[in-house]
Amino acid sequence: MASLEAVVLTIGLLLLAGCWSQVSSPGRCPKVPVKPWFQLNKYLGTWFEDRRFFAAFQIDNTCVSANYGLNLDGSVRVENRGYSPSQGRYVSVVGDAFSPDPNQAAKIKVRFSPFSPYQDYWVLDTDYNSFSVVYSCTDSPQQKIKNEFCWILTRRPYSLHPIQINRIYHLLLAYGINPGNFQPPTQQKFCPRYDAVLY
Repeated sequence: MASLEAVVLTIGLLLLAGCWSQVSSPGRCPKVPVKPWFQLNKYLGTWFEDRRFFAAFQIDNTCVSANYGLNLDGSVRVENRGYSPSQGRYVSVVGDAFSPDPNQAAKIKVRFSPFSPYQDYWVLDTDYNSFSVVYSCTDSPQQKIKNEFCWILTRRPYSLHPIQINRIYHLLLAYGINPGNFQPPTQQKFCPRYDAVLY
């Protein structure tokens, strides 16, 4: 069971995430299209993180994955987890998500605490079976700085083929998103067993 200090730290990081944990750069958020005719039922299940923009709340996480399932009220249950070598254990957080506009179902809102606002989780592209590209961006109040998150997710815990990565990078560049902000691929090999939750 997580210690009270670890729980408080996790909540604190999540609350601060919207303020300082993304990639920040001059300019305004690009207007990007999302996956058309997005089918949530095909998107549910487990995804593994291939790579990400810097995110402070994931600062030392390896073996990162997310599991999406339906709640009884029709919203999406989100569980993100990753192995923290510094703590010697998996750290997980559970949240909820929904799509406010059925005409743009890939524009999803997600939160991981009832005390924090919903944040954007936009699926820019996915084939549902092998990869997903997720993006989030907020403008600063003065609209001179944009703060971005971006993830490439995979259905299996190994990196995509370089040809697929190259195609995704070209897509992001076309949308005004700099793929140079990706950190090195997330380590998904030799992951310790995770017994707390069975997917």
